[in-house]
Amino acid sequence: MDDKDKKIIDVLKLSGREPASSIAEKIGLSVPSVIDRIKKLQNSNIISSYKAVVNYKNIGLDVSALI
Repeated sequence: MDDKDKKIIDVLKLSGREPASSIAEKIGLSVPSVIDRIKKLQNSNIISSYKAVVNYKNIGLDVSALI
C-alpha cells in the first residue's frame, strides 16, 4: 500500500459512492488505475464494506437512549 492507495481510502471514507473518475481526478491517476487499486484494496480486505450512514433525526427517529 502506497500514498496513492491511502489517498483513495481517504476519499472513500468521506464518500463511499465517489465515482472512480472523480477519485482519479483528485489524486492524479487514471480511472483504470483507480479501479484496479480499489479492487486490490477490496481483495486484500483493507476495504471490507461500504455502508450508508443514516441521519435518524431526518426520518423522525430523533430519540436515542443509552442502556
